[in-house]
Amino acid sequence: MNRLRIPNVIGAVITAILAGFSALFFVAWIITSEPEESENAALESAGKNPAETQDAEQQSTRDELEKTLAELSTSKERAEKALAIESERRAQLEEAKAKQDQLIQLLQSEKASAEASQENATKSPEPDTLAAGDLDKLKKQNEELRAALGKGKKEIADRKKQLAEAQAKCAEEKKALQQQLRDLRRNLDGAVYGEQLKPAAEFPPLDLPFLVNNPLDLKAPVRPLFIRLREFQGKPDALEKLYSELKEQGIHSARHKVPFGVGSDQASDEETAKIKEMLKSASSKSRFLVVGYASADGSEKDNFELSSRRASNIAELIGSEIKNSEEAVQAVYFGQTDRFSAAEMAPNRIVEIWEVR
Repeated sequence: MNRLRIPNVIGAVITAILAGFSALFFVAWIITSEPEESENAALESAGKNPAETQDAEQQSTRDELEKTLAELSTSKERAEKALAIESERRAQLEEAKAKQDQLIQLLQSEKASAEASQENATKSPEPDTLAAGDLDKLKKQNEELRAALGKGKKEIADRKKQLAEAQAKCAEEKKALQQQLRDLRRNLDGAVYGEQLKPAAEFPPLDLPFLVNNPLDLKAPVRPLFIRLREFQGKPDALEKLYSELKEQGIHSARHKVPFGVGSDQASDEETAKIKEMLKSASSKSRFLVVGYASADGSEKDNFELSSRRASNIAELIGSEIKNSEEAVQAVYFGQTDRFSAAEMAPNRIVEIWEVR
């Protein structure tokens, strides 16, 4: 009989919550640091008291952090309660399994006894030579064994049903806890990063493979790269300087640029082959950030969707070639741009493949 296991993620949830407390205290320390002298001078020139302004801002920040801490405390209590429920359920399941094993052993013993009785009956003299009492006794034993076997099978079926229901309930609770964990992480990241990871597009999110609609859902290793790329406002010559700086850090590298035709979201066979060849030299520990762009011809909404589909398609190609793709590959869109060329449209119809080590 297959053993059913119930995953335990509660420990990971509590650990993430405790880490959240540390992150919030760190944010509070940063926010409550003294303002720059230039800001003080600006406030004094506007006729405002810098100390009073700073106190008001710090009080507002403290109120927000205390609210978040209260939410975290409530989530922690829920997680601890869920842990207690799960522990109790696990004990019940272990008890049910022990009873099930006992039933199996009993049935096996009774089955062996029945087979032995049947074998003895076969080797015994013909029925008409047996005493009437012995024949009736054998028939009664056979009926009792069959009844016990049927009862045991029913009990095993009932135990299986109970175990399946308990597993389904635990799966639902795990899903709910994972969603709570994601929400907590978003709140913490929102407090730490603020506007840097705020969604830029005002269009409905697209449900595409590997596409990240909310930057707060980006994995931690690729966030700094995403922020640097999105904040860039310069021209092509300044862009090359930025890429050189990122490359010198030894962490981020633009491995490949995939060109696209007008209105197209499909890479050519030649580019597909280049991508597959590039992945052969990639580190097994690398993460990939796929960034989609579009040229300025067309509406902003159409270019948002086009750049999203381009990034998603390339990310899906990469995901089919590497292991652990759900953790290692994410795609984002930057919509229409002229950062690669202000004079021509074609150079801006691309997808960049960034490797983050």
